[in-house]
Order: sequence, then structure tokens, then C-alpha cells
Amino acid sequence: MSDYYIGWIFSIPIELAAALAILDETHPQLKVPDSDINVYKFGRIGRHNVAISCLPEGRCGVTRAGFVAAHMGRTFPRLKFGLMVGVGGGVPSQDNDIRLGDLVISQPTDVSGGVVQYDLGKAMQSGEFLRTGSLNAPPATLLSAVAFIKAEDQAKLGKEISDTAQEIEEKDPRFHYPGQDTDRLFRPDYNHVDSKGRQSDTCKSCDASTMVPRSEREYDHPYMHYGIIASGNQVMKNGVKEI
Repeated sequence: MSDYYIGWIFSIPIELAAALAILDETHPQLKVPDSDINVYKFGRIGRHNVAISCLPEGRCGVTRAGFVAAHMGRTFPRLKFGLMVGVGGGVPSQDNDIRLGDLVISQPTDVSGGVVQYDLGKAMQSGEFLRTGSLNAPPATLLSAVAFIKAEDQAKLGKEISDTAQEIEEKDPRFHYPGQDTDRLFRPDYNHVDSKGRQSDTCKSCDASTMVPRSEREYDHPYMHYGIIASGNQVMKNGVKEI
């Protein structure tokens, strides 16, 4: 257990599958204490050995994630830090041109550790929801790594990520950078339904007139964004609701 310094936690199986596809090397299973309810996969990325776990099927939320992290920390006492990586919904704005396939990296501010639990707070008499509490900032090691990533040339780093995605696609065709041609942004108040009024899993039948026009990017590869990530027990699928 002492060979693993990084913990990696996922919310849903598809995120776990993507992590397993990116491993440079898969390690044999290790016996964990009977008191640890987590199931693990082990491997190496670059020079880093990682212990990987996932939330139980159908049991999402910050409380369950806390349980998984606590068990992982007891089983692997030499962990330097834990990562939670997964699929999220972007919030495009004039300042943040977030698009399909981009990467968002948590970064602290003067008033936030980098992650905000948007459904933790008080419902005030005025109807306002007052968020309370905040999460700690990431370890200094990770913040130093973010500084170096930001110092890299965006075009060069984005190309490297795109090349890596192509390598992963050879292992598992489900995981690839979709490209800006497949990214379509609709107005926040548009209800995504098909011609029969049913909720649609894709946008093949969506009204193209409700799309938001955006300029073509200089590079057709993932861009990176740094800032606050919202997390909570509610899955947000309403583009109008304020948090």
C-alpha cells in the first residue's frame, strides 16, 4: 500500500472507464482491509502510481464521495493527495468560452478554495439562497503544477492533450476529442425535446434556430480553463436555474 501516493475517485462508471484507458501500466490487485468497503484498481501514469476507486452505482453525492475518500485515506496512509476528475457541465460566458471537450481545472480565489458546494447553505426569508462554508484549497504541490501548466503555450499543450486522446481512442473508441464541429450551444431556456415532445438524449432533433452563434476557434483541440468549480448533491440540467 505504501507505493501509492495519489488517490483518484470517480462518480460514475464511464469516468472510471476513461481513467483505466489512460493508464500507462496496470498493476495487480492488492488485498485491502476488510473494513474498507471500496473497490480499487491500481496502475501507473507517467511516474505516478495511482489507486483508483469509484462511488457505488446509484450512490452519488458529496457525502458518499466523502466516505470513499475516508476509506481510501485509511487504507493508503502515504497518500499525498486525492483527485476527483469527471464529466461536468460548462457555463460559457464572455470571459469563459467553454466548449465541448475542454478541460476545467479548479483554482482557488481570495474567497474560495476552488470548489463551491452550491446546495449547502440557508434559504432566507427573502427567497435568496445564502451559500455557507467552503472547501479547502488544493495542496501546494498541485497549485505549483497548475502554475507550470498555465505557463505552457496553450496551443502546444492542447495539441499534446489531443494526441493523447487519439491514443486512448485506440484502446476505447468511446473516448475521443469530439472537435468543435460537433459542439452546438443552445439558449439556456431552450427545452431539448424531440418532435414528439419527449426529452431528447441528443440534439439531432433540436431546433437549430435556438442555437447561440459562436466564432470558430483558432485551434481544433481542447482548451483549458481555470477557476471555480460548482459541486453538490443535485445534478444540474436546468440552464436557467441560478445557483
